[in-house]
Amino acid sequence: MINFKEELNNEQFEAVTKGDGPVLVLAGAGSGKTRTLTYRVAYLVEQGVDPENILLVTFTNKASSEMLERVEKILNRYPRGIWGGTFHRIGNRLLRKYATLLGYKNNFTILDREDSMVLLKQCYDELANKNEKSNYFPKAKIIHNLIGFARNRGMDLKDLMGKSYDYLSSQEIDLAQSISEYYARKKKDSNAMDFDDLLINWLKLLTGHSKVREKFQEQFKYILVDEYQDTNVIQDKIINILAVKNKNILVVGDDSQSIYSFRAAEISNILDFPQNFPKTKIHKLETNYRSTPEILELANQSILNNENKYPKNLKSIKSENKKPLFVVGRDNREQAKFISQEISRLIDQGESPQEIAVLFRSAFQALELELELNREGIPYTMRGGIKFFEQKHIKDIVSYLKVLSNFKDETAWRRVLMLHEGIGLQTAGKIFSQIKNFNILEDAIKLLEFKGSEKINNSLKNVLSIFKELVEIKEDVIQSSVKIILKNGYNLYLKTNFENFLERADDLNQMGAFSENYKSVDDFLSEVALTEAFKNNRNQSNVVQVEDGEKDKIILSTIHQAKGLEWNTVFVIGLVDGQFPHRKVYEKHSEIEEERRLFYVAVTRAKDKLYLTYPMVSSRSEDMNEVSTFIEELDESLFEKKGRNEESFDDLPVIEYE
Repeated sequence: MINFKEELNNEQFEAVTKGDGPVLVLAGAGSGKTRTLTYRVAYLVEQGVDPENILLVTFTNKASSEMLERVEKILNRYPRGIWGGTFHRIGNRLLRKYATLLGYKNNFTILDREDSMVLLKQCYDELANKNEKSNYFPKAKIIHNLIGFARNRGMDLKDLMGKSYDYLSSQEIDLAQSISEYYARKKKDSNAMDFDDLLINWLKLLTGHSKVREKFQEQFKYILVDEYQDTNVIQDKIINILAVKNKNILVVGDDSQSIYSFRAAEISNILDFPQNFPKTKIHKLETNYRSTPEILELANQSILNNENKYPKNLKSIKSENKKPLFVVGRDNREQAKFISQEISRLIDQGESPQEIAVLFRSAFQALELELELNREGIPYTMRGGIKFFEQKHIKDIVSYLKVLSNFKDETAWRRVLMLHEGIGLQTAGKIFSQIKNFNILEDAIKLLEFKGSEKINNSLKNVLSIFKELVEIKEDVIQSSVKIILKNGYNLYLKTNFENFLERADDLNQMGAFSENYKSVDDFLSEVALTEAFKNNRNQSNVVQVEDGEKDKIILSTIHQAKGLEWNTVFVIGLVDGQFPHRKVYEKHSEIEEERRLFYVAVTRAKDKLYLTYPMVSSRSEDMNEVSTFIEELDESLFEKKGRNEESFDDLPVIEYE
């Protein structure tokens, strides 16, 4: 017999043993939600529930297998027959049996993301080439992502595109819809489903076929769902249908950690759960095993201003420690120097590098820090994205600058030319073979004549006109160059090719501001080249455990990629209003609340030491930054403030945590 009372804390015990009926388990950060779920499964099996009557839904296959392994250890036997896995895995299992009811054969192919993209591209090429469209009609990759987002949100694609791409004509929006419909037919004709189809067809199976619906409503007497705050509309509907008969549904999640709306996650699923299931019992896991009391006190207050939430108050089991540090530096460069020095000090004192993480809202916020770490020889790995100067849009703009610096740079010329419509690899090579015959860029701009199609000639004319503007710049060359390139079509190029075009434009503007640290374009490009030499540090892994490539390296990560992870020491950097929270969120109340949840996630990653940093001015200018709303909302008694103040730009002193 398992002694549940002894092996669980009181909060976990209540959730595990009193989990019949509809139950919402609000599991705060570091409160042991996985332990609670696994013991709940073990409890059900020990109480005599047939494992085949248990449905355990997780968001990763790894999480599912780990939970079931833990259940096996608790029970001393494997719970054979349990339905455990991700929504997609379970959907596939059901559809393999009942696909014929939806017009598929049971041996249907599952298209992974790459395969589905290839098929969508075929549809795109066939239809888009036959229809009138502007040069800035979204590329196939964007259409693919928009189709997926709309389907998972239960939205109409045309409505979504009308909001996101308001510059498109009604004919172009109709074209996008036609591509989507053609793609759906192609999949069906090929007896294939993509990942979205596994969910949507599972829902169709339940809503359109009563015998199947009733069979699984009866079979799944107990339903458990992990990370419910991350479910989308389709997943929520599936669960609601399956649970309607027995109503033994237990969902675990934390509304304060709902940060994936851009992936179609819907926070209302967890917020409205008690309304969807009357008589819901709510259990709160508020005992935190991760962070110090001081960190948790700050975290608790950080989320108070959110209106749409369940009230929670995390309590630490750890003894009291030092308060978090709020560090004010003059600018991003000084911020980077402080962090680099502090990391070196911590490592010298015995902290493992892989137990130190620097978290940021957007990639550009880590730019100066990456450079500083490279200068100081501190190994690091990047999670959640490519290092700043390795990103495509950064390389694009840098290529323009390389041409300005070195007129004979063939690689840079090719990259610039191929950004423009109609110019491919071969054409770019032919154009450059003429360009290299000139002595200076100005002569090429004035005298170059290339015999190509009208489309190619117009594109080349645009390229040369951009360079004409660029060579006339006398001051703030890089910053002004970025603005000129964006203005002359690259902004639309970003919007056409990338979903996160706003963030990428921010990156470029930040790079322009950062360039003020350098006396010349050549100095700046030299820094970029030296930074690229550190590519071997890159690790874009998103797994929880430390990878071999991350040993003895500190972690740089977006906050989104840091969810579910923890480190002894955490730096949350760039706490500037307009950056974190992002300026776009003030347009919508729900978005500022999600940004606040993002801040909450960031600070709750820290176990022992938490640093919050704020650069007072932008680069070397005297334009003052406003401190993040999220810092302003905190009582100053919750942290120790170090560094500069508004009245003084004295040198930043050495700051020690102890």
